[in-house]
Amino acid sequence: MDLSQPPRVNKKTTFKNRLLLKRLLAHKYLFLVSVLLFLTGAYFHNLYTPPVYLVKSSVLVKEADPSQSDMAQILYEKTGSEAPVKNMADEIAILKSFPFIYRTMKTLNFRVSYFTKDQLTTREMYENLPFRVSFIDSTLTNTVTGSPFQITFIDKNYYTLENEGHGLTKENAQWKAQHKVGETVMVNGNSLLVEITPDFKVEQHARKDYEFIIHDWNSLVMGAKGSISILFPENESSVLDIYYETSIPQKGIDFLNAYTKQYIDYKYENKNKAATQTLDFIDEQLAATRSTLTQVERQKEAFKAENTYSEANSMTDRGLSALSQLENDKAGLIVNERYYNSILQSLNSERNLDKLVVPSSIGIDDPVLNNLISQLVELQIERNTFSSGGQTKNPVYQELTIKINNIRRTLQANLNSLLASNRIRLSQINSRSRTFQENVNQVPKAERQFVNIERLYELNSTIYQTLLQKKVEAGIIKASATIQNRVIEPAYNESGAPIQPKKTNTYILALLLGLGLPFAFVWIKGAMNNKIASKDDVMSLTSMPVLGTIYHNTTSSPYAITTNSRTAISESFRVLRSTLNSMGVNKPSQVLLVTSTSSGEGKTFNSINIASSLALARKKTILINLDLRIYSQLHKLMKQEVGISSYLNGDIDIKDIIFPTDNPMLDTIATGPLPNNPAELILDDRFPLLINHLRENYDYIIIDSPPLGIVSDPYIIARYTDLNLLVIRQGYTPKDKLVELEQIYQEGRIRNVGIILNDVPASNDKYQYGYFSDDKKKVKAL
Repeated sequence: MDLSQPPRVNKKTTFKNRLLLKRLLAHKYLFLVSVLLFLTGAYFHNLYTPPVYLVKSSVLVKEADPSQSDMAQILYEKTGSEAPVKNMADEIAILKSFPFIYRTMKTLNFRVSYFTKDQLTTREMYENLPFRVSFIDSTLTNTVTGSPFQITFIDKNYYTLENEGHGLTKENAQWKAQHKVGETVMVNGNSLLVEITPDFKVEQHARKDYEFIIHDWNSLVMGAKGSISILFPENESSVLDIYYETSIPQKGIDFLNAYTKQYIDYKYENKNKAATQTLDFIDEQLAATRSTLTQVERQKEAFKAENTYSEANSMTDRGLSALSQLENDKAGLIVNERYYNSILQSLNSERNLDKLVVPSSIGIDDPVLNNLISQLVELQIERNTFSSGGQTKNPVYQELTIKINNIRRTLQANLNSLLASNRIRLSQINSRSRTFQENVNQVPKAERQFVNIERLYELNSTIYQTLLQKKVEAGIIKASATIQNRVIEPAYNESGAPIQPKKTNTYILALLLGLGLPFAFVWIKGAMNNKIASKDDVMSLTSMPVLGTIYHNTTSSPYAITTNSRTAISESFRVLRSTLNSMGVNKPSQVLLVTSTSSGEGKTFNSINIASSLALARKKTILINLDLRIYSQLHKLMKQEVGISSYLNGDIDIKDIIFPTDNPMLDTIATGPLPNNPAELILDDRFPLLINHLRENYDYIIIDSPPLGIVSDPYIIARYTDLNLLVIRQGYTPKDKLVELEQIYQEGRIRNVGIILNDVPASNDKYQYGYFSDDKKKVKAL
């Protein structure tokens, strides 16, 4: 027989794929159960998960130039620029801030959520509520917020409450009592009032379980904040799309409509605030100037009553005219100085920065100053939005603070420069005034005194008239205040159908998990298992042919095959015998070496039963125990004191080591005494003489040798054999051992190797036919 290795063809990947497929098919029921469980879970998930809808609204965030209005442009022929687009990141930060959402929530009746309960689900109610719960917000404590109250109406007049989280338990006397609808119930010091609505129907709502939850403001606002998403506009658009996730579309629509309305109101209030602050500033200056003007006017009238003088002459007339012009200029500079000092005082104290008056509103034409103060007011208003809501640790708040401080320092330097320049101009006007005053001093004393009083009166009158004019302008601006922020698209249910749960995606995910987890289990189990698990494992790791599969021995007897045995294992040895016979058809005598990769794989067991099966087939057979390293099971069965070691040592002849058995076709040769040099004994010339002698007298010589790869004995014996049988035990032999032997086989260090897969469970064979009558449990053919 010739089993010399064929050219190496790498079929490793193919074998592994086929092996994996077989493993998967072997676990088909695991896959089926897993998929059914996951699909069932997906069904109940879709059934009982509250749906989530997506509500959308859009707002325009562009606004007009803060220093102008449409009416002001018409009256004073000032040219406005195109409405600037706000910083989108800042606007989104405002919209998503805690204070702004809190402001919106204060306008809605979301403080109490109502739920209807059945056996498996709890669903929120919003419209057509059968009852409502009210309380005094200012006295509400956190002992009644957060956890649900269970409420059951006995009829339209009485109900019961339960809330173990707040002390209302079934053991509590208050729980056992019936509360009357419309009467105040005290819960841990909090007054709750339950009232039925016109939608309450006794036959529909009585004896049915409901829940309600009173939310604290923090959880209510934070919950809404997590449901809001605002998308940045594309293509430099000034429209923000606002989305809100909700389980009840109408509730989400109501929230977004209130939310966008609050945004428009907020922007309008800020717009009006600038004009109001300007009017307040002008009123303060008017009051001070009016007081001074009244005092001077009284002084003037008193002087006239006490003195008689002629009207001013031409010289005083020219002097007064020049002085009047200078006083007009001086009045404007005094108003400017008062404004600059007022702004500096606010900047230095860091108070009321959101109430600063922009210079353009009182007639100061300074674009740089106007822009800086407008920015400062806007940033301070935004920062106040965060600080009023306790969000001082918010990164946006910190960034706003840095910007405000930078602008404040720039403004302080700018104002100090403007004040210095303003004082220089005042000094120049005062110097010129003194020149004209010297000319006036040449007139008579009474006339000169009157001229001085008149000058003071004219100065304050000019200041007063200037302030009155600015007040009119500021009033017009306030009356015509408009903003371009507006709702482009009122809230509506954009998704139509729920966006969560996505039923199709849930089923797909369940199917993937139902298949993926068992697949991972099978794959990991195979990857973690370093033992030979099947014939396919062997075929994927080696090119050596598998000659036979030996089933698991269900008994403790080493003799698996007898004349009349019909067990699965006996039949497997008969099949192996047929294979061996067909391989040696042209040879009168065959020498078979039986070895393994390590002890415990069934090498001796197979040697015994291969020899027995051949003898039962009327083949003259001899079994040699050539494991000269240790006493094996075969040595215990033979029980001879002399054996092959005695012959190889030259102590006795061949005929003296051959012993018959109960079967006349089967003889044995025992080990004999264990030698100190087994490899050298096998190399002795007497060993080939023994093999040649046995070939002349036996059809089959079965040699049970030590494990292959551990010692050199099998390699020496293989020189004289026709076929080398390598026993691999399923579930026992490590895969890496077989890989090592494949390397030895490919190197040609041993040839004509065939593998016997031992200890295979009979139920694993899919090609059985009929029944094995001697098995304790019949194995049905598949």
